[in-house]
Amino acid sequence: MSKILEIPEMWEELAPDQFAYLLRLVFEAKPDEVTIHDLLLKFADYLLGEKQFIAPDKRTQYYKLVNDVAGTMDWIFARDEDDNFLLNFETTYNLLPELAGYLGPQSHGSDLTFGEYKAAVDMMNRYSQEKDLFFLDALCGILYRKPALKKLNPEGITMRENFSKHKIDRYARNFEKVPEYLKWGVYLWFAYFNRYLIEGGPFIIDGNTLSFESLFERDDTTDGAEKDQAIGLMSIVFTLADSGTFGNVSQTEEALLFPVLMKLLHDKQMFEKLKRNDRN
Repeated sequence: MSKILEIPEMWEELAPDQFAYLLRLVFEAKPDEVTIHDLLLKFADYLLGEKQFIAPDKRTQYYKLVNDVAGTMDWIFARDEDDNFLLNFETTYNLLPELAGYLGPQSHGSDLTFGEYKAAVDMMNRYSQEKDLFFLDALCGILYRKPALKKLNPEGITMRENFSKHKIDRYARNFEKVPEYLKWGVYLWFAYFNRYLIEGGPFIIDGNTLSFESLFERDDTTDGAEKDQAIGLMSIVFTLADSGTFGNVSQTEEALLFPVLMKLLHDKQMFEKLKRNDRN
């Protein structure tokens, strides 16, 4: 009986082990020594089981199949301004749901708390600017935490232990020995999720299609954008704490990210509606 193998056609179709292999392949590659096609051939070979046929005709057929599969996966890569290859990573689906025994966030950030997101943004920005591995370890440790005993979400999925901003050093130590290419994968996912969020999404929540772009006012420069976002997130905490919508500052930071953003979006839309009525 012939075996049917489905070849991924988008990021969401990659299994965790496939994504991990791809991360390692790209992370260890030297751009001046390999091409995008070389990497795709290796990845296609991995997906097909890295067969080692002795018979020349079967070996030739297998190499042709590897080349054909590699030709279908050019969506994986893009080129930067200097013509270097890079992963064209574009998904909010979490392809690494677990790392080193720690649970990661649910896909699309559905279980991120506001405080967790705020802390992760800070570590992501600091790693981007300084390239200090401590900040990468901290980013991973913030997002990937121990499973909470006997704590399931409404869908029956095991949840992570509650996030504490006072444990970031400890979180970082948990990831010191995790391979860097895997931590790079976490960075890729969160960086894309954050950009997707602040640039408008959209996200589908309770059957509604929502964009939160209007909540994030950014400077024209990258550094300014990062600074503005950090200040903006902290001001959100104090604003909501003052109103008591989610409780005090600590309770606001423990609230889920998307309910907080939905409340802010609702208030902003109501304020703009009132301004339009006043002008009329």
